[in-house]
Amino acid sequence: MTRTDAAAALGVDPRTVTAGIENGTIPSVRLGRRVLIPREKFLKLFDPDD
Repeated sequence: MTRTDAAAALGVDPRTVTAGIENGTIPSVRLGRRVLIPREKFLKLFDPDD
């Protein structure tokens, strides 16, 4: 998922997602120049069972 997708899911500005990626609270993978957020790991952040 992209930063824009994650921002829309969270209801925040994409810059907030970028800040989360930079400080390590949101997992990400860099593929060349693109930064993607693994969907499963992102959703797991909000799993109450963990």
